[in-house]
Amino acid sequence: MADGREAKLIDGNRNRVVWVGRQIPHELKEVVKILGLSVEALRNLNRLDPRAADLFAVIVSAQDDDVTKALGRLLRLSKVMHLLDYGVLLGAASRDPATAYTLQTDVRIRTQLQISALGFTRDEFARTLRSHQAGPPANPNLTPPLVGHDQEYDPPEDYELDSILLRRAFDGFVRVSLKPEQGGYSKDCKVWRIEAFKETGRCQPFVAKAARREDLQAEFETYCAFVRDSVPFPFRAPLLESRFVKGATRAILVSAFVSRAQRLDEYLAIATSPELVMLSLFDGALGAWRRDVESEYISLGHFYVQQHKALAESTTPEERSKKALLPDPEGLTVAFEESRKQDTQLLSPSQVWERLDRPPAKPHFFCRVHGDLNIRNVFVRWNSIDTILIDFSHAGIRESVARDPAKLETSISLTARDSTQQLLPETVLRQLYRGRLLPPRDFAEFDSRTDAIRQIRRHAGGEGVSTDEYEVLTICHLLRFACVPANKQRDQMEMEKRRAISYALACDILKNL
Repeated sequence: MADGREAKLIDGNRNRVVWVGRQIPHELKEVVKILGLSVEALRNLNRLDPRAADLFAVIVSAQDDDVTKALGRLLRLSKVMHLLDYGVLLGAASRDPATAYTLQTDVRIRTQLQISALGFTRDEFARTLRSHQAGPPANPNLTPPLVGHDQEYDPPEDYELDSILLRRAFDGFVRVSLKPEQGGYSKDCKVWRIEAFKETGRCQPFVAKAARREDLQAEFETYCAFVRDSVPFPFRAPLLESRFVKGATRAILVSAFVSRAQRLDEYLAIATSPELVMLSLFDGALGAWRRDVESEYISLGHFYVQQHKALAESTTPEERSKKALLPDPEGLTVAFEESRKQDTQLLSPSQVWERLDRPPAKPHFFCRVHGDLNIRNVFVRWNSIDTILIDFSHAGIRESVARDPAKLETSISLTARDSTQQLLPETVLRQLYRGRLLPPRDFAEFDSRTDAIRQIRRHAGGEGVSTDEYEVLTICHLLRFACVPANKQRDQMEMEKRRAISYALACDILKNL
């Protein structure tokens, strides 16, 4: 059993357990003493402050056959007082374990929230309290977050979902301003650039991502397992583990803002020679992953088609969009219909899937990948060629060595703008994806964006990526871009035409396989 020093090390001063009921069980008194916690009895919930900095757990008694009252208290604590969002353990306890589990189930059905169910045993109390990590309490000194501290406050959409978590994540500050950033295209995800101010007026910049608890927990674990010790520190934005806070259903993950750097698309808009930056990215930031390769004898197109089919049978469309590289064929209907206005012989989505499934098996290299290497997730330091990576939510999986470079190439060609905010013209795109992609011989020279794409292809070829392998991954990324986004409100009219072009380009490359 953990001692009191371990409990305090994990949760600081959060050491108070509240028993909602009559007499505190002797078993609970023993356990809190051993764990270095304190316990008090409370009958009136109006006297309970969920924001209290020392509050660790609240356990509701269901003794004396008063199960209805216990359920009412649990619903109020979880849904009205948002106790779980403050990091507080909420549990139902009864000498009859079945009663506690029934209350747990009732709360989950009525609120979609998970509480603990405890029997009146020393081991049950000890196991539940010992395993809970409350995290930091809500910061009482933090004024309501502002969108730009010199502007009138305009709460972002669904801000109330995350206001408690923001107060917990930014301990030690008196004021923060929020600015929505690109990224987080899932309806459940928000990304903010945050300026946090100390009492002295000193400002520190951060980036915060708010999303579903299970998604950010998986991203945090991925970072710890595959990024923290594999991507050298100068090439990644540090994740601030102490500011990772979890609530009932959502969480907030905070990283240091990449200062004295510009995003890759901004860099390419003014750069004259991006070759060394691309070298820094693949040899430096991603070098440790890309040097640890394994060869597999497979049909790469078949691999991604079967991956999508398997996930289609076991996951929701939203989960599938995160795990499968290929999109759902139904999501390509709009792009297909628009593209067919110019080319009546264009392959349908079902025909595309059929052709992708055909190529014979060959040796292909696999390594760990970033998984979402787009221009929003790569920064370039000022007056330098060093690159910095952010957003490792898809990192760590073993995929084709061609996945990251093909993703970055299509991100540049389809979404990067020049200094006048113009995308690459369709004529240039047609030239970029005409004929075989590797090696980059008859190449469309246009500006630094096409120079970067040429360097990406040279690097991929130099690493042993075959022409067919690179083209299969490029097709997959073009199709993924062509798919109607999950959050249509964030889409632009300009992108509708871009998606149609992307679909047509994927079909053109497919003819060469």
